[in-house]
Amino acid sequence: MAERITSTANPLVKRLAALKVRAERRRSGRYLVEGARELGRARDAGVKVEQVVVSPELWGAHEEVVANRLRSDGAEWVEMGSAAFSRVSVRRHPDGLAGVAVNDPRRLDDLALGSSALVLVIDGVEKPGNLGAMLRSADAAGADAVVVAVRMVPGEEPADLTSPNVIRASQGAVFSVPWAVAPVDDVVGWARRRGLALVAADAKAAESLWEVDLTGRTAVVVGAEAAGLSDVIRQSGRAVAIPMSGASDSLNASVAAALLLYEAVRQRSLGG
Repeated sequence: MAERITSTANPLVKRLAALKVRAERRRSGRYLVEGARELGRARDAGVKVEQVVVSPELWGAHEEVVANRLRSDGAEWVEMGSAAFSRVSVRRHPDGLAGVAVNDPRRLDDLALGSSALVLVIDGVEKPGNLGAMLRSADAAGADAVVVAVRMVPGEEPADLTSPNVIRASQGAVFSVPWAVAPVDDVVGWARRRGLALVAADAKAAESLWEVDLTGRTAVVVGAEAAGLSDVIRQSGRAVAIPMSGASDSLNASVAAALLLYEAVRQRSLGG
């Protein structure tokens, strides 16, 4: 049995805690997956988890089962005391289980689409909570893929779906639904080549979401709440409004994404 780490100053604890920072994830090609649900979904998706980090005094039976499965897959076993594990964790109440996964960059052309593909395009949204919720909705709706369209603004970092906070907010859906991150111009070109109609949520659009046929190959697009849609999306897509009857003039981006996805699901269930 490997030595149990108790010190929060242990070099390995410091290295794992550093994976909370984007620059270290990029440098190392590794990221942290925390939680039994999330690690279980990562394993089911074939993600390479090279270390499993455990704190038995924090975990329950389910966490132990997932940890042992990862260990049987060949992951290195690292045991920590609760204080050391809490330094690695991003959670207020950690469940005593985390893993170090190897980053596997995805390209647009790697995404497999069905004959009546449904794709969610996330245009400029960066908040981890929104990104995670959108991934959950896309997974639940059976979307073929999620594509994050990056606006390439100087000095701004694009969305990072390997962020521990995105992984947590997605409840592991980041591993269940295929995704890619690419510049917005590349996303528009890819959608054209794949025969995807871009249908973008815009509160000022004259056409209602309910009036648009979403039964064909479709990429529904949701922009950032503050900045809205990027120009290239506006010029290339069909703008639709989500009807609102109250005083509010906008919806949370993740709510808008769920409404678009499930309207497509509803139409397809009725055969158009």
